[in-house]
Amino acid sequence: MPNTTWSPALNGYAVDISNGRARYGKIVRTDHGLFILRPPGGGAEWPASRQSLREPSVTERGEIRTLITPVPYVRRAAGAP
Repeated sequence: MPNTTWSPALNGYAVDISNGRARYGKIVRTDHGLFILRPPGGGAEWPASRQSLREPSVTERGEIRTLITPVPYVRRAAGAP
């Protein structure tokens, strides 16, 4: 049963289930009634209808946080394995 209290928001994350699998995306804009999403961490945008979007679960929000968290570069000392 869909969550009727959740509403997609600009710069928020949503799960697109239009093609039968969950695809995470950041809502970057709307265009003619469609939401334009971009994968966490960047990539090609895609359109999705409101009916195909749902709120990310707690587990999915954790996965999204992992995908958008930068990994710092650590310089190894010369000769270190």
